[in-house]
Amino acid sequence: TTVPTTSTTSPEELVFWQTKPLTSDGELAWNTLISDFQKAHPEIPLKVQVIPEYDLTTKASATFQLGAVPFDFAWVTTVFTAITWATYGFIDDVSPFFDWMESQYPGDFLPTARFKTPGPKGVKGEWIITSGFAGVEVMHVRGDWIRNAGLDLKDVYGPFDKFENLLYALKNSPALPKGVVPLVYQVGTSSPGDGQRQVFFTTAVFQGEPMVKLDGTINFDRDAFAQTLSTLYKWWKDGILPKSMATLTDFDNNDLFQSERCVMTENGISLWKSISINKPDWVTPPGNKLELTLYPPISPKNNKRVKYVGSRAFVISKNIPQRKKEMIYKFLQFFYTRENYDKFWAKVMGDYMDAPVYKHLLEAPPYTTDYYQKVVREEMEDAFPSPSISRPSFGALYTDMIAGQAYLKVQTEAMSPEQAADWFAKQLVSYVKKYDFEEIKL
Repeated sequence: TTVPTTSTTSPEELVFWQTKPLTSDGELAWNTLISDFQKAHPEIPLKVQVIPEYDLTTKASATFQLGAVPFDFAWVTTVFTAITWATYGFIDDVSPFFDWMESQYPGDFLPTARFKTPGPKGVKGEWIITSGFAGVEVMHVRGDWIRNAGLDLKDVYGPFDKFENLLYALKNSPALPKGVVPLVYQVGTSSPGDGQRQVFFTTAVFQGEPMVKLDGTINFDRDAFAQTLSTLYKWWKDGILPKSMATLTDFDNNDLFQSERCVMTENGISLWKSISINKPDWVTPPGNKLELTLYPPISPKNNKRVKYVGSRAFVISKNIPQRKKEMIYKFLQFFYTRENYDKFWAKVMGDYMDAPVYKHLLEAPPYTTDYYQKVVREEMEDAFPSPSISRPSFGALYTDMIAGQAYLKVQTEAMSPEQAADWFAKQLVSYVKKYDFEEIKL
């Protein structure tokens, strides 16, 4: 694929593609930020296009592949797709900007927000600028139902065997309303985000280690992957998970939880945000109906909890004029100036972004005082970057829903869990060669 050199953007305007916010609070946060920037920099002709998340990356990928530049810079939420653009040289290395940030605020920018990944021909660089952590996955739980059933909330985030026993106890409990399932996951090819993440997170439980280490090394345990597929299939057959699991989309678990069709589901705090707006009685003490707990459960292999965090990020198109890159850096410097970022974060928290990139925010209220946000802070401690943003190959595995395909081979009984794990391993080797320019053996 050739690097795009012709631009569909205006030569005069600075074109910014922004993912459409989920809430009115998020919309207000972005509109205020952009308005303040335009007042501070009237000399920069910023043109903002607001686009739904999957539409943005789909449209951008198609435009890049045609040899054109869709935007000068963008704020993306499906970073697992955006990270693959680095492989083809579509987006720019942004290391200089990180250097500026760390010179401005030494020790405050969280290290997890900065990581190198393979780019063109496997050369490592920094291709995304984390705006806030996403996928700070916590379990959203109807604590009142757990208590009514005489069960222990601690088992949700405890050792895996206690978690699984809790699921079956809930299924058999007469205290649950009719038609309620213990857990909602999405696993299949209807959900490129959640539907793949559930496989990788559950594999981390059985593996006891991240599938991609902090240094970028791939750490794939075939037996743990097979055990994941086998467990998910067993839960599906036994009614722990909904029969519609394989056809649920990324937001269906949110809807099912809020419509009281399940006891628990894992999600970023966008679900908490939605509940706070739509069902305030759920988050009112005493006796909060909604509980947030750590996720995933503790590994039976080594008694460790492998926590992953994702990213929402800015990316910059590579082949645009230098003067435009300088204008983009002015926007980013404005965005990340702590005074501006703090005001923005107070409004946007929970709208696609679950945790900030600055330590000083995590070490202050609401993360140190709020009933729910304290769990988010704890989830961030010792967390690993999600595999989906750690390597372009894994980003492509998410985009192409390869883990979901592996599971469906088991659910349809086309393959055993072990055979499906072998199939996935072959796909992984192929994707690493194609996207990371690396030869591996599994």
